[in-house]
Amino acid sequence: MPMRLPAATVTMMALLAPLRARAADADDVRAAMKHMDALVTDHKWLDALDNYVAVNDSERNLARAMVEMDDAMDKFQTAVRAKFGDAGWNTIGAAVHALPKGGVDAVNVTITGDLATVTWAGATSPEFLKKVGGVWKISVPDLMAYSMKAAGATETQARELEPQVLEISVDRVRRMSSGLVWLSLEITAGKYATPADAKSAADAVMNHKKT
Repeated sequence: MPMRLPAATVTMMALLAPLRARAADADDVRAAMKHMDALVTDHKWLDALDNYVAVNDSERNLARAMVEMDDAMDKFQTAVRAKFGDAGWNTIGAAVHALPKGGVDAVNVTITGDLATVTWAGATSPEFLKKVGGVWKISVPDLMAYSMKAAGATETQARELEPQVLEISVDRVRRMSSGLVWLSLEITAGKYATPADAKSAADAVMNHKKT
């Protein structure tokens, strides 16, 4: 005779099922982020670009700039860890809005439908991933929508200003990327005696006071 579960147990399992599904989806989002990081580390930039959602040329330009930024950040982290160790990176990483200690596994993931919002302490804005064909990809349109809303733009203003804002964003991201690559070379060459010194320089790069 088949075993019958108590009604309370069945009810509890029914309540927990959506929670388990959301947790599994969050794990899928984190796995997608790790995959994208690995592509950049392996210099597979075209493959990395395939993991972005962008609907026009301006958004695709920003996606390319973001991949370049990821590559610059990878070089920067490698230089910092080689010079100052993990403790040094823990000090300096906050200046470049790096992932928290624990990396991708430590980020917060909130999923609404096919959109995942990723946040962590120290981030200036969330990351947005959209599920497309069963694959989680970084969504440039959702990032732009968030940025416009945070700036107080109306929907009409957002539509009118988006091309200009995208152009400015591409320029800012690329300047930060080049600044981090240069800073990586300086750290390797021994220009900065302490992590605090390097952190000050990184602050200047991220705030566009040094390129």
